[in-house]
Amino acid sequence: MQDDYIHLRIKKIYLIVFALLLVSFAFGYIVGRGFNVFTYLSWWEKELIKNGDFDDNLNYWDVVHNSNVNDVYDVIVKTIKLNDSDDKIVEFYRNNSYADGGTVALKQQLGVDVSHFSELYLRTRVRIINYTELNTGWWCEGSSNPFCVGESPVFVKIFYKDKDGKRHLWHVGFIESDIYNKTGYVYIPVNEWYDFESENLMNIDPKPAFIDYILVGGTGWDFKGDISYVHLYGK
Repeated sequence: MQDDYIHLRIKKIYLIVFALLLVSFAFGYIVGRGFNVFTYLSWWEKELIKNGDFDDNLNYWDVVHNSNVNDVYDVIVKTIKLNDSDDKIVEFYRNNSYADGGTVALKQQLGVDVSHFSELYLRTRVRIINYTELNTGWWCEGSSNPFCVGESPVFVKIFYKDKDGKRHLWHVGFIESDIYNKTGYVYIPVNEWYDFESENLMNIDPKPAFIDYILVGGTGWDFKGDISYVHLYGK
């Protein structure tokens, strides 16, 4: 009986020593990386977008439609076979545009302070089905308006504020080709899925301090596109 008690005490001592070693190692690692409480919390809450996989259909998302004509549009959640599994995607389209630009998109209000992040990445999977405006448009050429970035059948836009509260836009558009060679566009083939990961958005100028909202969808004349997922990770 006495021996069992001694063995139990020894086991407890070993466990305590092991736990202290783990804490010591973790503390040394954290200090070496310049740890602060905000970085720690961001590791636990690094996904900034809710329902970015659309598993909950369009919950947390609002449909946005802008048009000067009586067009036909819709945003639909569909289940398709993707990588040998059933995945939900969002399909959006616009028809009867009469060669007049318009937008069909999803918007999610984020309202997130990202000033404590050192890294911020957007990841998405997109597909262009078709579009009739075969370039990004001439009307933004030479424009000093930072929010005039052209048109594409699939895009992601992040509206944010810098440390002084001034509003800015980060944008990536997906299109097959463009005669205007605008920045912020990725050329991808039609009818093929494309995985995209942004640069570290905490390195762009002006640097983000607060994310207002994100917009995903398409803009232009007639178009149709798909989005499988959209994520915004901070750490």
